[in-house]
Amino acid sequence: MDKLFKQSSTDADVSAPSKPSLTKARRQRMVNASLLLLAEALAMTACHRTRPIDDAGISIQQRITPQPPRVGPASVAIQLSDAAARPVEAVRITVEADMSHPGMSPVFAEARKEKPGDYLATLNLNMGGDWVVLTHVELPGGKKLERQMDLRGVASR
Repeated sequence: MDKLFKQSSTDADVSAPSKPSLTKARRQRMVNASLLLLAEALAMTACHRTRPIDDAGISIQQRITPQPPRVGPASVAIQLSDAAARPVEAVRITVEADMSHPGMSPVFAEARKEKPGDYLATLNLNMGGDWVVLTHVELPGGKKLERQMDLRGVASR
């Protein structure tokens, strides 16, 4: 008689209210949106480089546009500041871009002063792929600084 009134575990599972489940398409949209946000965050950090203050007490920030980078003209904004965040003047700033694989000629640009501490250079990225951008800074008194920024996946037009 005991067995007649005993509910089996499968009966309990069937009668319990079920939680609404995500459809496969909705789950895929959520995954795609998450991946897109992650890719955008990585692209922004890869193309905007803030360096800690070095031995000379100078901070160099670099930013490249357009985002994401693509073949053609690219602007490199460079900002120099001291430990107190005051603008620092440079005697000369040059920018050099090299493809990460051998056999390609580098491209060069001279940065022009926009305002105290802010400089702008225009590079012509002539091929899609990975690039390394080197910024060479010469300060008054002859002190020289260099910074590197990696551009991954420059898109072809």
